[in-house]
Amino acid sequence: MRCPRGTIRRKAYTRTSSSGKQARVASACIKDVGLPGKGFQGEGSGIGELKEGELSRFGYDKVVTMSAKDRHAALTNAVKEYGALTVFRKLNAISVYTRHTASESSHIFLLDRNWVKRTFGNTKND
Repeated sequence: MRCPRGTIRRKAYTRTSSSGKQARVASACIKDVGLPGKGFQGEGSGIGELKEGELSRFGYDKVVTMSAKDRHAALTNAVKEYGALTVFRKLNAISVYTRHTASESSHIFLLDRNWVKRTFGNTKND
């Protein structure tokens, strides 16, 4: 059975009430709400999309294999171009987006984000 446009198929499942009774819920077509509130929703919402290569052009690439000294040198050049707040936000966004998929590099982005804040002062006024 195909569902009409704007709907998706919900799989059949068994529901158990608090009293222990079970009821079978049949498969059906339901309205596709597309996980509202999840994902990028456009301008001004959430962290936003990242533009590839904005930090790698300064040499901030393959951070897992780079030394802290090399990463910090690359980030210093990026701060000169973008400002500390922008670099801080980029590192934060990369850290958040890669938290579950690449946890080792995500942790490095978080450490470097904190380094930018400590080194270049209050990032709020950039």
